[in-house]
Amino acid sequence: PGYFFHNSSVLCECLGLSMKWAMPLAEIKRITGTLAALGINIFVPHGLYYSISGHRKRECIPDFYHNTMWEYFGDWAKWIRTLGTLTAKADEHLADTVLLYPATSQQASIEVGTGAPYVDQGERCIKQDKLWTATGDILVQNAIPFEIINEDILCNGNVCNGELQITLPNGNIHKIHSIVLVSSWIIGDKTYEKLQEFAKSGGCIIAEGEQLSAVFTGKEILPVTPEKEFYTAIYDVEDKAGLEQTDLPVLLAKKQQVTRVTITGGQNSIVKKEWIKYGHYFALIQNFTRNKIGKVEIRGDFQPVTVDLDSMQFFRAKDSVLVKDFEYGEVLLLTDCEGELPELPAVQPIPENRLNLII
Repeated sequence: PGYFFHNSSVLCECLGLSMKWAMPLAEIKRITGTLAALGINIFVPHGLYYSISGHRKRECIPDFYHNTMWEYFGDWAKWIRTLGTLTAKADEHLADTVLLYPATSQQASIEVGTGAPYVDQGERCIKQDKLWTATGDILVQNAIPFEIINEDILCNGNVCNGELQITLPNGNIHKIHSIVLVSSWIIGDKTYEKLQEFAKSGGCIIAEGEQLSAVFTGKEILPVTPEKEFYTAIYDVEDKAGLEQTDLPVLLAKKQQVTRVTITGGQNSIVKKEWIKYGHYFALIQNFTRNKIGKVEIRGDFQPVTVDLDSMQFFRAKDSVLVKDFEYGEVLLLTDCEGELPELPAVQPIPENRLNLII
Protein backbone atom coordinates (compact mmCIF):
# COMPACT_ATOMS: atom_id res chain seq x y z
CA PRO A 1 0.00 0.00 0.00
CA GLY A 2 1.11 3.50 -0.74
CA TYR A 3 0.89 4.81 2.80
CA PHE A 4 3.63 2.43 3.99
CA PHE A 5 5.96 4.12 1.48
CA HIS A 6 5.12 7.74 2.33
CA ASN A 7 2.75 8.00 -0.64
CA SER A 8 -0.88 9.06 -0.37
CA SER A 9 -2.10 7.81 -3.74
CA VAL A 10 -2.08 4.56 -5.69
CA LEU A 11 -2.70 4.67 -9.45
CA CYS A 12 -4.07 1.92 -11.66
CA GLU A 13 -4.92 1.78 -15.35
CA CYS A 14 -8.38 0.29 -15.68
CA LEU A 15 -11.07 -0.75 -18.15
CA GLY A 16 -8.55 -2.01 -20.70
CA LEU A 17 -9.68 -5.54 -21.57
CA SER A 18 -13.19 -4.94 -20.20
CA MET A 19 -14.23 -2.17 -22.58
CA LYS A 20 -16.77 -3.72 -24.93
CA TRP A 21 -19.63 -2.24 -26.91
CA ALA A 22 -22.27 -3.85 -24.69
CA MET A 23 -20.72 -2.70 -21.41
CA PRO A 24 -23.14 -0.91 -19.03
CA LEU A 25 -22.10 1.89 -16.72
CA ALA A 26 -22.96 -0.40 -13.80
CA GLU A 27 -20.08 -2.62 -14.92
CA ILE A 28 -17.72 0.35 -14.83
CA LYS A 29 -18.86 1.09 -11.26
CA ARG A 30 -18.37 -2.57 -10.35
CA ILE A 31 -14.80 -2.63 -11.64
CA THR A 32 -13.68 0.70 -10.26
CA GLY A 33 -15.52 0.22 -6.96
CA THR A 34 -13.76 -3.09 -6.43
CA LEU A 35 -10.39 -1.51 -7.25
CA ALA A 36 -11.14 1.24 -4.72
CA ALA A 37 -11.86 -1.39 -2.07
CA LEU A 38 -8.46 -2.92 -2.87
CA GLY A 39 -6.67 0.39 -2.31
CA ILE A 40 -6.69 2.25 -5.66
CA ASN A 41 -7.66 5.95 -5.53
CA ILE A 42 -6.44 7.28 -8.90
CA PHE A 43 -7.98 5.68 -12.00
CA VAL A 44 -6.62 6.02 -15.52
CA PRO A 45 -9.10 4.63 -18.10
CA HIS A 46 -7.35 2.74 -20.86
CA GLY A 47 -7.46 4.39 -24.29
CA LEU A 48 -8.58 7.79 -23.04
CA TYR A 49 -6.92 9.74 -25.84
CA TYR A 50 -6.54 13.51 -26.01
CA SER A 51 -7.41 13.36 -29.72
CA ILE A 52 -9.10 11.05 -32.23
CA SER A 53 -7.41 12.51 -35.28
CA GLY A 54 -5.63 10.27 -37.77
CA HIS A 55 -5.29 6.59 -37.00
CA ARG A 56 -6.78 6.98 -33.51
CA LYS A 57 -10.25 7.33 -35.04
CA ARG A 58 -9.97 3.80 -36.45
CA GLU A 59 -8.53 2.15 -33.38
CA CYS A 60 -9.82 -1.42 -33.39
CA ILE A 61 -10.51 -1.50 -29.64
CA PRO A 62 -13.66 0.48 -28.75
CA ASP A 63 -12.89 3.19 -26.20
CA PHE A 64 -14.45 6.28 -24.71
CA TYR A 65 -14.22 8.51 -27.77
CA HIS A 66 -15.76 5.92 -30.09
CA ASN A 67 -19.07 5.15 -28.44
CA THR A 68 -22.06 6.67 -26.74
CA MET A 69 -20.61 6.46 -23.24
CA TRP A 70 -18.60 9.65 -23.70
CA GLU A 71 -21.77 11.65 -23.04
CA TYR A 72 -21.95 10.11 -19.56
CA PHE A 73 -18.26 9.90 -18.74
CA GLY A 74 -18.46 13.02 -16.58
CA ASP A 75 -21.04 11.37 -14.33
CA TRP A 76 -18.73 8.47 -13.59
CA ALA A 77 -15.73 10.80 -13.23
CA LYS A 78 -17.52 12.80 -10.50
CA TRP A 79 -18.51 9.61 -8.73
CA ILE A 80 -15.01 8.14 -8.77
CA ARG A 81 -13.46 11.47 -7.78
CA THR A 82 -15.61 11.49 -4.65
CA LEU A 83 -14.68 7.90 -3.83
CA GLY A 84 -10.99 8.53 -4.53
CA THR A 85 -10.97 11.61 -2.32
CA LEU A 86 -12.47 9.65 0.56
CA THR A 87 -10.03 6.74 0.30
CA ALA A 88 -6.82 8.73 -0.37
CA LYS A 89 -4.61 10.01 2.46
CA ALA A 90 -6.24 7.74 5.03
CA ASP A 91 -5.02 8.26 8.58
CA GLU A 92 -4.95 4.49 9.03
CA HIS A 93 -6.11 1.37 7.21
CA LEU A 94 -7.94 -1.02 9.52
CA ALA A 95 -6.35 -4.25 8.30
CA ASP A 96 -4.35 -6.30 10.80
CA THR A 97 -3.63 -9.20 8.42
CA VAL A 98 -0.64 -8.98 6.06
CA LEU A 99 0.86 -11.11 3.31
CA LEU A 100 4.65 -11.08 3.46
CA TYR A 101 6.25 -10.94 0.01
CA PRO A 102 9.98 -11.69 0.50
CA ALA A 103 11.08 -10.61 -2.97
CA THR A 104 14.63 -9.77 -1.83
CA SER A 105 15.28 -13.22 -0.36
CA GLN A 106 13.65 -15.00 -3.30
CA GLN A 107 15.92 -13.18 -5.71
CA ALA A 108 18.91 -14.03 -3.53
CA SER A 109 17.95 -17.70 -3.68
CA ILE A 110 18.19 -17.63 -7.48
CA GLU A 111 21.48 -15.77 -7.63
CA VAL A 112 23.35 -17.30 -4.67
CA GLY A 113 21.78 -20.68 -3.97
CA THR A 114 23.98 -23.66 -4.81
CA GLY A 115 23.30 -27.28 -4.15
CA ALA A 116 20.10 -28.99 -3.07
CA PRO A 117 17.82 -27.97 -1.43
CA TYR A 118 18.80 -24.39 -2.26
CA VAL A 119 18.87 -24.61 -6.05
CA ASP A 120 16.19 -22.41 -7.57
CA GLN A 121 16.16 -21.47 -11.24
CA GLY A 122 12.97 -19.49 -10.71
CA GLU A 123 10.61 -22.46 -10.37
CA ARG A 124 10.07 -21.87 -6.67
CA CYS A 125 9.43 -18.16 -7.23
CA ILE A 126 6.85 -18.95 -9.93
CA LYS A 127 5.15 -21.44 -7.61
CA GLN A 128 5.12 -18.88 -4.81
CA ASP A 129 3.58 -16.21 -7.03
CA LYS A 130 0.76 -18.52 -8.09
CA LEU A 131 -0.13 -19.51 -4.55
CA TRP A 132 0.41 -15.96 -3.31
CA THR A 133 -2.17 -14.69 -5.83
CA ALA A 134 -4.59 -17.47 -4.88
CA THR A 135 -4.21 -16.61 -1.19
CA GLY A 136 -4.96 -12.95 -1.89
CA ASP A 137 -8.09 -14.05 -3.75
CA ILE A 138 -9.19 -16.07 -0.72
CA LEU A 139 -8.92 -13.05 1.57
CA VAL A 140 -10.70 -10.76 -0.89
CA GLN A 141 -13.55 -13.23 -1.41
CA ASN A 142 -13.99 -13.65 2.34
CA ALA A 143 -14.05 -9.88 2.99
CA ILE A 144 -10.86 -9.97 5.10
CA PRO A 145 -8.97 -6.67 4.66
CA PHE A 146 -5.23 -7.21 4.33
CA GLU A 147 -2.05 -5.36 3.46
CA ILE A 148 1.10 -6.40 1.62
CA ILE A 149 4.51 -5.87 3.18
CA ASN A 150 8.07 -6.67 2.19
CA GLU A 151 11.00 -7.59 4.40
CA ASP A 152 12.12 -3.99 4.92
CA ILE A 153 8.71 -2.93 6.25
CA LEU A 154 8.63 -5.98 8.53
CA CYS A 155 12.11 -5.43 9.93
CA ASN A 156 11.50 -1.73 10.59
CA GLY A 157 8.43 -2.54 12.72
CA ASN A 158 8.35 -2.87 16.50
CA VAL A 159 6.98 -5.95 18.26
CA CYS A 160 4.85 -5.49 21.37
CA ASN A 161 2.26 -7.78 23.01
CA GLY A 162 1.58 -9.90 19.96
CA GLU A 163 1.52 -6.96 17.58
CA LEU A 164 3.86 -5.83 14.82
CA GLN A 165 3.62 -2.04 15.03
CA ILE A 166 4.59 -0.01 11.97
CA THR A 167 4.91 3.75 12.26
CA LEU A 168 3.15 5.51 9.39
CA PRO A 169 4.33 8.79 7.79
CA ASN A 170 1.64 10.69 9.74
CA GLY A 171 2.93 9.29 13.04
CA ASN A 172 0.05 6.84 13.54
CA ILE A 173 0.76 3.21 14.39
CA HIS A 174 -0.46 0.44 12.09
CA LYS A 175 -0.98 -2.73 14.16
CA ILE A 176 -0.55 -6.17 12.61
CA HIS A 177 -1.77 -9.32 14.38
CA SER A 178 -1.49 -11.98 11.63
CA ILE A 179 1.29 -12.60 9.08
CA VAL A 180 0.81 -15.10 6.24
CA LEU A 181 3.95 -16.66 4.75
CA VAL A 182 3.05 -18.02 1.31
CA SER A 183 5.59 -20.64 0.17
CA SER A 184 8.29 -18.54 1.84
CA TRP A 185 10.96 -21.24 1.90
CA ILE A 186 13.77 -18.70 2.27
CA ILE A 187 13.91 -15.31 4.01
CA GLY A 188 16.63 -12.95 5.20
CA ASP A 189 18.22 -13.57 8.59
CA LYS A 190 16.97 -10.21 9.93
CA THR A 191 13.48 -11.10 8.73
CA TYR A 192 13.68 -14.44 10.50
CA GLU A 193 14.74 -12.78 13.73
CA LYS A 194 11.82 -10.34 13.55
CA LEU A 195 9.35 -13.15 12.84
CA GLN A 196 10.71 -15.13 15.79
CA GLU A 197 10.24 -12.10 18.02
CA PHE A 198 6.69 -11.64 16.71
CA ALA A 199 5.78 -15.31 17.30
CA LYS A 200 7.22 -15.36 20.84
CA SER A 201 5.25 -12.20 21.62
CA GLY A 202 1.99 -13.95 20.73
CA GLY A 203 1.58 -12.91 17.11
CA CYS A 204 -0.08 -15.20 14.58
CA ILE A 205 2.13 -16.62 11.79
CA ILE A 206 0.52 -18.88 9.20
CA ALA A 207 2.52 -20.92 6.69
CA GLU A 208 0.81 -21.85 3.44
CA GLY A 209 2.56 -23.97 0.85
CA GLU A 210 6.28 -24.66 1.19
CA GLN A 211 7.55 -24.06 4.71
CA LEU A 212 10.57 -22.04 5.77
CA SER A 213 13.78 -24.06 5.49
CA ALA A 214 16.59 -21.55 4.87
CA VAL A 215 17.81 -18.05 5.70
CA PHE A 216 19.96 -15.72 3.63
CA THR A 217 22.69 -13.92 5.56
CA GLY A 218 23.84 -11.61 2.79
CA LYS A 219 26.71 -13.89 1.83
CA GLU A 220 25.35 -17.40 2.03
CA ILE A 221 22.23 -19.49 2.47
CA LEU A 222 21.94 -21.53 5.67
CA PRO A 223 19.46 -24.26 6.62
CA VAL A 224 16.98 -23.47 9.38
CA THR A 225 14.25 -25.37 11.20
CA PRO A 226 11.78 -23.04 12.96
CA GLU A 227 10.69 -23.97 16.47
CA LYS A 228 7.28 -25.57 16.82
CA GLU A 229 5.86 -22.41 18.39
CA PHE A 230 6.96 -20.33 15.40
CA TYR A 231 3.79 -21.11 13.43
CA THR A 232 0.23 -20.68 14.65
CA ALA A 233 -0.98 -22.87 11.79
CA ILE A 234 0.49 -24.68 8.78
CA TYR A 235 -1.36 -25.44 5.56
CA ASP A 236 0.42 -27.86 3.24
CA VAL A 237 -1.35 -27.17 -0.03
CA GLU A 238 -0.56 -27.30 -3.73
CA ASP A 239 -0.72 -24.32 -6.08
CA LYS A 240 -4.47 -24.41 -6.69
CA ALA A 241 -5.57 -26.06 -3.46
CA GLY A 242 -5.53 -22.69 -1.72
CA LEU A 243 -8.59 -21.68 -3.70
CA GLU A 244 -10.64 -24.24 -1.77
CA GLN A 245 -8.86 -23.74 1.53
CA THR A 246 -11.52 -22.74 4.09
CA ASP A 247 -9.51 -22.97 7.30
CA LEU A 248 -7.31 -20.00 6.42
CA PRO A 249 -10.05 -17.32 6.23
CA VAL A 250 -11.84 -18.80 9.25
CA LEU A 251 -8.70 -18.55 11.37
CA LEU A 252 -7.82 -15.05 10.14
CA ALA A 253 -11.36 -13.84 10.77
CA LYS A 254 -11.06 -14.98 14.40
CA LYS A 255 -7.71 -13.20 14.76
CA GLN A 256 -8.98 -9.84 13.51
CA GLN A 257 -9.02 -7.21 16.24
CA VAL A 258 -9.36 -3.87 14.45
CA THR A 259 -12.37 -4.55 12.20
CA ARG A 260 -15.58 -2.80 13.24
CA VAL A 261 -18.04 -4.56 10.93
CA THR A 262 -18.64 -8.22 10.19
CA ILE A 263 -20.43 -9.53 7.12
CA THR A 264 -22.68 -12.59 6.97
CA GLY A 265 -23.90 -13.82 3.60
CA GLY A 266 -22.64 -12.95 0.16
CA GLN A 267 -19.69 -15.32 0.39
CA ASN A 268 -17.29 -15.03 -2.55
CA SER A 269 -19.16 -11.93 -3.68
CA ILE A 270 -18.33 -9.12 -1.25
CA VAL A 271 -15.08 -7.22 -0.73
CA LYS A 272 -14.52 -4.89 2.24
CA LYS A 273 -12.17 -2.02 3.06
CA GLU A 274 -12.04 -0.15 6.40
CA TRP A 275 -10.11 3.01 7.24
CA ILE A 276 -9.94 6.13 9.41
CA LYS A 277 -10.01 9.62 7.86
CA TYR A 278 -11.03 13.07 9.09
CA GLY A 279 -11.15 11.43 12.52
CA HIS A 280 -14.04 9.21 11.41
CA TYR A 281 -14.45 5.53 10.59
CA PHE A 282 -15.31 4.43 7.03
CA ALA A 283 -16.11 1.07 5.46
CA LEU A 284 -16.44 0.44 1.73
CA ILE A 285 -18.40 -2.73 0.92
CA GLN A 286 -18.64 -3.76 -2.73
CA ASN A 287 -20.49 -6.45 -4.65
CA PHE A 288 -17.72 -7.43 -7.07
CA THR A 289 -19.87 -9.87 -9.06
CA ARG A 290 -22.26 -9.23 -11.95
CA ASN A 291 -25.14 -10.75 -9.97
CA LYS A 292 -27.59 -9.46 -7.41
CA ILE A 293 -26.62 -10.62 -3.90
CA GLY A 294 -29.50 -11.05 -1.49
CA LYS A 295 -29.76 -10.84 2.30
CA VAL A 296 -26.29 -9.67 3.22
CA GLU A 297 -26.10 -8.92 6.96
CA ILE A 298 -23.67 -6.21 8.03
CA ARG A 299 -23.19 -5.98 11.78
CA GLY A 300 -21.18 -3.16 13.37
CA ASP A 301 -20.07 -2.17 16.85
CA PHE A 302 -21.74 1.21 16.25
CA GLN A 303 -24.91 2.59 14.69
CA PRO A 304 -23.71 3.07 11.11
CA VAL A 305 -24.45 5.94 8.74
CA THR A 306 -24.75 5.13 5.05
CA VAL A 307 -23.45 7.70 2.57
CA ASP A 308 -24.94 8.10 -0.92
CA LEU A 309 -21.86 8.62 -3.10
CA ASP A 310 -23.95 10.27 -5.83
CA SER A 311 -25.74 12.88 -3.70
CA MET A 312 -23.45 12.79 -0.62
CA GLN A 313 -26.48 12.52 1.65
CA PHE A 314 -26.10 10.82 5.05
CA PHE A 315 -28.65 8.30 6.38
CA ARG A 316 -28.41 6.90 9.91
CA ALA A 317 -29.41 3.24 10.30
CA LYS A 318 -32.04 2.29 12.87
CA ASP A 319 -29.70 -0.12 14.66
CA SER A 320 -26.24 -1.64 14.42
CA VAL A 321 -27.31 -4.35 11.95
CA LEU A 322 -28.01 -3.73 8.28
CA VAL A 323 -29.68 -6.38 6.12
CA LYS A 324 -29.75 -5.50 2.45
CA ASP A 325 -29.55 -6.77 -1.10
CA PHE A 326 -26.59 -5.72 -3.22
CA GLU A 327 -27.43 -4.86 -6.80
CA TYR A 328 -25.10 -5.35 -9.76
CA GLY A 329 -22.10 -3.06 -9.24
CA GLU A 330 -23.47 -1.58 -6.01
CA VAL A 331 -21.08 0.09 -3.57
CA LEU A 332 -22.05 0.69 0.07
CA LEU A 333 -20.20 3.32 2.08
CA LEU A 334 -20.60 3.29 5.87
CA THR A 335 -19.29 5.82 8.38
CA ASP A 336 -19.81 7.00 11.95
CA CYS A 337 -20.05 10.61 10.72
CA GLU A 338 -23.46 12.29 10.31
CA GLY A 339 -22.56 15.57 8.62
CA GLU A 340 -20.62 17.08 5.76
CA LEU A 341 -17.08 15.94 5.12
CA PRO A 342 -14.29 18.34 4.12
CA GLU A 343 -12.41 18.32 0.81
CA LEU A 344 -15.14 16.52 -1.10
CA PRO A 345 -16.07 17.84 -4.56
CA ALA A 346 -19.67 18.74 -5.23
CA VAL A 347 -21.45 15.98 -7.14
CA GLN A 348 -24.73 15.69 -8.98
CA PRO A 349 -26.91 12.57 -8.74
CA ILE A 350 -26.54 10.16 -11.65
CA PRO A 351 -29.98 9.51 -13.21
CA GLU A 352 -31.14 5.92 -12.86
CA ASN A 353 -31.50 5.51 -16.62
CA ARG A 354 -27.83 6.36 -17.04
CA LEU A 355 -26.71 3.69 -14.59
CA ASN A 356 -28.53 1.04 -16.64
CA LEU A 357 -27.47 2.41 -19.99
CA ILE A 358 -26.11 -0.18 -22.42
CA ILE A 359 -23.42 1.20 -24.67
